[in-house]
Amino acid sequence: MLRKGLNRLATSAAALALVAAGLLGGIPSASAAPDRPTDFLYLNALGTPRITGFAITASGRIVRLPAATMPSRLLASSIRANPDGRTLYAAAEQAGVLVHRIGPDGSLRRVATLKPPFGAALTMGVSRKGDSLAVVYGPDVRGGGVMQGYAIDRAGIPHRRGPAFPLGPVPFGGLPLPQLTFSADGRSVYAANYMVGGLIRYAVHPDGSVSPRETVPGIPGPVNPTVTPDGRFLYTANETLPSIGAYRVLPSGGLVALPQVAFPATGVIPHGITITPNGRFLYAPNAISNRMSAFRIGRGGALTPFGLPGLIGPSFAGNPEPGVLNGQAWVTADGKRLVAVDIVGSVHRPNTSVRQYLIGANGNLTRIPGSYDAGVFFSAASTLVRAPN
Repeated sequence: MLRKGLNRLATSAAALALVAAGLLGGIPSASAAPDRPTDFLYLNALGTPRITGFAITASGRIVRLPAATMPSRLLASSIRANPDGRTLYAAAEQAGVLVHRIGPDGSLRRVATLKPPFGAALTMGVSRKGDSLAVVYGPDVRGGGVMQGYAIDRAGIPHRRGPAFPLGPVPFGGLPLPQLTFSADGRSVYAANYMVGGLIRYAVHPDGSVSPRETVPGIPGPVNPTVTPDGRFLYTANETLPSIGAYRVLPSGGLVALPQVAFPATGVIPHGITITPNGRFLYAPNAISNRMSAFRIGRGGALTPFGLPGLIGPSFAGNPEPGVLNGQAWVTADGKRLVAVDIVGSVHRPNTSVRQYLIGANGNLTRIPGSYDAGVFFSAASTLVRAPN
């Protein structure tokens, strides 16, 4: 629902060059950064033939990176990185999955392309060990999608393994696509299906192939499934009924809904989920209300909201702060900062913005002054990965 109507708005602005802007007067060039990058942020813009990158340095600076080109001005509807920080994967519709090598400075160099067996590459997930990739392709002749498994070799290149299996209807016309996440042990991959609600679990076999195992009912409109660092719980952002869905992950990889299957999101249209590395805090940006929901994760997986919902974008009263439809958020590898990414810009500043927040010991967020112009009008996908050592 967040893409609907934005395609035609993005076309005229998507060709803009990446320009530094924001409250700090711009983004310094990579050559001016004296401190080492700790994380890389990548995002793609609708209609813009590039993947835009930023380095987040040890001192907290955001540094612009060279852009990587996309073929035929296609949209990367999903971007994922290998956890080792050396390979980036972009699902680029009919072009397939584009495989990029991440340089020590965060630059991208395409090294392979995975052609789709049919239709278009829509969404992806990468295992924590970096040895498996799952891709959703579609639509088929019935308008549905399929799940395809890949084994990733030591060079980061995926190789297709086994047959593809049906996933169910694939939404088009603006509704979110099925989104994926792996279990902590890499033996299961879960698809949040916006059209039918709940999740579908697939077993991941040692050779990288997948096979369907179960469908788990849940709240309608789930997006961005996320597993806790210890692998015990899985959460989804539910757009239809603004809430966070909660499940316990069994040793088999199966899912059991918590007694309270959904926790109110304290905002409108939660679209993203990010969890601190220590597994204590969960944050969900709410796209329409531009507020960040914050929760403490209990021992049994229950979520307890804390603090006032933090305003991370403009109000509809005309606040000139850049950013609207804040739908993506990431916690840095050291757990000290949260990075918020817009889906689209505002009437005041049409390009999307990137902002940072300090994460306190109690989980509270403190805004780091300054916002950074991503140079793109609409960001459909983003990912944050630890910089390779």
